[in-house]
Amino acid sequence: MDFTVESVDTYFPTPHTECWAVVMTRPDGSKHAYVFPKFSLVQRAAEYGFDPTDIETLLDIVLHEQFVHSPGGEIEDPAAAQGMLSPAPISNGVARKGQMVPTDLFNAPTIKHAREAHLARVEHGKRTRGRVRPPAKGPDPLDRIRAEHGITKAGVAAAAREVDLHRRALRGELTNDEARELSRAGRGAPHA
Repeated sequence: MDFTVESVDTYFPTPHTECWAVVMTRPDGSKHAYVFPKFSLVQRAAEYGFDPTDIETLLDIVLHEQFVHSPGGEIEDPAAAQGMLSPAPISNGVARKGQMVPTDLFNAPTIKHAREAHLARVEHGKRTRGRVRPPAKGPDPLDRIRAEHGITKAGVAAAAREVDLHRRALRGELTNDEARELSRAGRGAPHA
């Protein structure tokens, strides 16, 4: 099912969270809105090691994540169906530590493995649930996001560092200094 982008606006669900609100039209003419934080493109570049200058790929991924089911849910995971399994880093009520579960950002042995699993889920969502398209005629409302994405090398590097700390914290691999750094990051404290 194609979702045609109609408009892009800024939206603040809370005073401190600036988001993009993308309004789309379904084939039946009904409207569909997708809201995501403006930092999402930076975050995906940091989490999965995508090229931060490849705005088209980052935008495509974020726009189609709305059609992705969470890994490990009741619906068969497309990454797991392709054999992308990793040991659970901790027991969590669904799986015991070490049990093979669908690969995700936090249990993947490498960022490359996490990226491949995430892309498998995004592609499956595009094939089975929905595909976001620009309008056939006229200006593309997504150009606003392309122009105002706000991605910087420093922003991606800082976010990637925090992702690495979170991944390593789950495995019990942090030094005391890194644990303090992660604690400060969680409180929004400035980086030392």
